[in-house]
Amino acid sequence: MKTAEIKQSPRSKDFLQNPFDFYKKVRSRGLLIKWRDLDLKVTGDYSLVNEILRDRSFVREPLNGFFYQVPKKMFPFYENESNSMLEREPPTHTRLKSAVLADFGKANLKRFEPKISELCYDSLRLIKKGQFDLTQEFSKKFPVLVISKLLGVPEEMAPQLVTWSNSMVAMYQSYRTKQIEETALKATIAFTKYIKSLIEKRRKKTSDDVISHLLSAEVKGERLSEKELVSTIILLLNAGHEATVHTISNGIKALIESGYEHRIIIKNSKRVVEEVLRYSTPLHLFKRYSTRERKIHDYTIKKGEQIGLLLAAANRDPQHFVSPETFNPLIKRKANLSLGAGVHFCLGAQLARLQLEIAIKGIFEIFPSIQIIHPPDYSDTYHFHSLRNLLVRT
Repeated sequence: MKTAEIKQSPRSKDFLQNPFDFYKKVRSRGLLIKWRDLDLKVTGDYSLVNEILRDRSFVREPLNGFFYQVPKKMFPFYENESNSMLEREPPTHTRLKSAVLADFGKANLKRFEPKISELCYDSLRLIKKGQFDLTQEFSKKFPVLVISKLLGVPEEMAPQLVTWSNSMVAMYQSYRTKQIEETALKATIAFTKYIKSLIEKRRKKTSDDVISHLLSAEVKGERLSEKELVSTIILLLNAGHEATVHTISNGIKALIESGYEHRIIIKNSKRVVEEVLRYSTPLHLFKRYSTRERKIHDYTIKKGEQIGLLLAAANRDPQHFVSPETFNPLIKRKANLSLGAGVHFCLGAQLARLQLEIAIKGIFEIFPSIQIIHPPDYSDTYHFHSLRNLLVRT
């Protein structure tokens, strides 16, 4: 079957503010659509996105290697990528993930929960009541404090970590300039140097934190190499806060606009979190390489070809969700795909949910009359769906 094509700039103002109308068009035209602007076959069908995420023959690791056709000067950035569990497949992925799994499991997070609450409420109480930008004053600060405390990174480094992280993840946006590449390269080098210094400090004096645990972790008698340690810590710091930043702001916007009373939000906080993840998906596009030529519902996929999985479109698929375009945390819905599925299901899923629940409760407890006072503006950062600002009044 010939793949239909669709044109839509991922940088247009209308698309950035509301990509969901485009996703409706994608779903209406077939299971697989060629998105011409990205030169990529994409799907917004829930069942197919879920199927590909779980199919071990669709991988994140590039078939030609991480350094294929990469300028030599960019090698430090891609060397970090090549040692990241996010980009690797089993058995390397399994070994790297196993080394840190316990730190992000239920038992450790239960122990850490009071500290997360303390960081949340302390951050909120520092905000002067009146008018403020929730994104800048809270969403961008709270998650990085949490992941830094969990890993054992000094709190005063949080602003610098955000700067390095933003510079590195800009490489995943739908457009890339030489300036973005150069900034990402400098950030990778500086970040790597800093993490190496932290590792040396922990080797001399261990603590009860993730970095110390990683240094002593053994998987089948094998410890992580120096490069794997650095990449894992950078990944945990970056991924541990980037998506949560977007989800908090996007979710609070949706909750305020929905008109639900703060008491209902707090009482149903777990369902609220799941609806926020579904409706306000922070990362809209994941990609997978096919390791073999195959047919998917009569569509031919070549070996090495990339498929774009539109998570935000899948999360509003009317074939899977009742009234998908309506934010309603009181409906019992099926599982959303915001945190992935299969082998690459998000390591920090439980932490993300816990932070969101605590943040939402905290915001509506401290600011029960919170209102949006200016139309929010989404950033030119696709495939991240991120609010540049969220101006509110309390």
